[in-house]
Amino acid sequence: KFKGVELANALLSDEEKAEGRDNDLITLPHLHEPALLHAVSERFVVGKIYTWTGPILIAVNPFKRLPLYTTEILESYRREGLLLSQGLGDGKSS
Repeated sequence: KFKGVELANALLSDEEKAEGRDNDLITLPHLHEPALLHAVSERFVVGKIYTWTGPILIAVNPFKRLPLYTTEILESYRREGLLLSQGLGDGKSS
């Protein structure tokens, strides 16, 4: 009855995952809400909170602290913002 019709999202091979094909939901064979929610959920479970769908970034709140910003990076943002607020910076990081 459904010969030649792909009914579900095929699992990607380890090689395809290594190429980053699982980072872009546009590669899903079916782009509908259940498929997108399932893919984002599967990525969330393994700690991948950022996902692309074409040029659009999807970010899922992990509800936990992530080591994205070191103390040095946060301090440089604070310092740069302070300089800009006082008219002493040009907006470019040094």
